[in-house]
Amino acid sequence: MEERFGIETLDYQQGDATAILRLPIRGLRNPITNEPTLAPLALLVDDAGSTATYACRGRRWRVTSELSMQFVAGAESLVECGLDEYVLANARILSATPGSALAECTLMFGPKLIGVATVRSVYISGHVATTHRPSETLVKTSCTSLAELMAVTPSPDAISRYTLKQLPDPMVFNAKGTVHGGVSATAAELVASAAIWGETSGGGFRSGSLHVNFLRPFIADADSCYRGSVVHAGSTVAVAEAQAIASNGKIVVTAQFTEYR
Repeated sequence: MEERFGIETLDYQQGDATAILRLPIRGLRNPITNEPTLAPLALLVDDAGSTATYACRGRRWRVTSELSMQFVAGAESLVECGLDEYVLANARILSATPGSALAECTLMFGPKLIGVATVRSVYISGHVATTHRPSETLVKTSCTSLAELMAVTPSPDAISRYTLKQLPDPMVFNAKGTVHGGVSATAAELVASAAIWGETSGGGFRSGSLHVNFLRPFIADADSCYRGSVVHAGSTVAVAEAQAIASNGKIVVTAQFTEYR
């Protein structure tokens, strides 16, 4: 996943359970609305927080159960108009027990703080089969879209106009062969943001917060998708929900996304 999205680990201190990672963010757009988006920062947050909590796993396997992001007012404008290419995530452990750990991340764009985030991991016992890491097949250029990187495609259906189909691509899978949590969190924000944008006629809302719950492993196949819907659109606050749905109809990821204007 890091290779596909260009995520780099700049520092990792296992003894202190800290990590610093960065992600190139410039030019990435929502594949449904074609608007600039901060959604890919969920990839960075999940990776940075997971790297920090990995240090506390002992002999157990680490699984992300929750991810949250809070953006400062004007974060999108800072990224859109700034000269930097990367967002930096600085992650550290807030709390750890034998069964779980909570990490926090600060998100910096150049010298500016644009957000804070948390990642909660749980540790499971027993052997977990891992898959062979494939070689990259996508030829990336300056024109490569976020949809291509994520292996998703807009696919409006009878249930929601704001739908992304998740195509099976080993480069967006985790070591267990299921869709990486950062990818599904990013897609959830994309469809939720698209729903607000579409239902308010592009009404000037800006990213406020994202909260994601990972319920079960997400196996991508021909019928797996993400859907977004608006639950509230007021004069200053809009809230949308998103779900990742497997081909058997089960909800595997839920998210709530809030925007402000």
